[in-house]
Amino acid sequence: MSDTNQAKLFEILATVAETDVGKVSSEIDLTALGLSSIDVTEVMFEIEEEFLVEFPDQEDITKRFDGLKTVNDLLTIVNTLIAEKEGG
Repeated sequence: MSDTNQAKLFEILATVAETDVGKVSSEIDLTALGLSSIDVTEVMFEIEEEFLVEFPDQEDITKRFDGLKTVNDLLTIVNTLIAEKEGG
């Protein structure tokens, strides 16, 4: 996992959750950040914009986010989307 990707994701989550980036860690449960469903949608849009990736459709989003619990789970999705975009 890229440390740069992790730092960017932590920034996105902290901004949307309106908290200090120091409170975001890989193992923290996303619900502990107090993100509402609207916030999660905003996080997704921010991920797409920051990492220049796209979630193709609702079915793909549902599949990728099934079982998503921690920030590390979300980082894994981000890294997978980046790798897919880069053809690897």
